[in-house]
Amino acid sequence: MNTRAVLLLTHHFAKEMAQRQRGGIIISSMAAEVASAFNAHYCATKAYDLKLAEALWDELRPSGVDVLGFMPGPTVSPGYEDEGGHIRSHGNVGGRYGCRCVASVGV
Repeated sequence: MNTRAVLLLTHHFAKEMAQRQRGGIIISSMAAEVASAFNAHYCATKAYDLKLAEALWDELRPSGVDVLGFMPGPTVSPGYEDEGGHIRSHGNVGGRYGCRCVASVGV
């Protein structure tokens, strides 16, 4: 799902943005560059996302669409909390960032 959903959504919206000759796509996570034990598959899918972003940046640049491979690091989110994280914040707490903080930097 991590690679298929990103590919399908990016393909759909990139075509529309290219036709309008403007837009922006943000893909990836820090896991693309940092493998971790017991997260091998997840990290591999994020590496795919990063390489997809890098290739699309070059392909879509002439059409006015920006593509960013964004790697914010640990982000406090519902998924993070489901996996055992318990920090609730919208700023930096112990090296982890809240969803709103990450979104504001990415956009």
